[in-house]
Amino acid sequence: MSDDKEALRAQRRALMKPFEVLGVAGGSGAFVFLIVLLTLKDFKLGLILAGITIVVVLLILGLLLLSYKPNPDVPVYLDRDLHDSDEPGARGAALRPYDGEVAVPDAEKLDNS
Repeated sequence: MSDDKEALRAQRRALMKPFEVLGVAGGSGAFVFLIVLLTLKDFKLGLILAGITIVVVLLILGLLLLSYKPNPDVPVYLDRDLHDSDEPGARGAALRPYDGEVAVPDAEKLDNS
């Protein structure tokens, strides 16, 4: 039962990623719109610059997300729920920064291969 909830939670988190990107872009556009509106008091120019900002931020974030490739040599990433993970060493890694040491019994085999 908890595995089903965990899978549903992970799926929901993955489905919300595009909305997070849209939220960042929309927030950036709203910020530019407010700055232009408060300084120049030009509504049309504010809308134009806000739209340009949204497009540019979406383009940059999209390209950055496309270029992201996880490193298979690093066992722990910051975007995982480490406290709930059953991976060896994950709970300990959640409490300390990654220092290159892995508390896995087979870590020496991984380093030698």
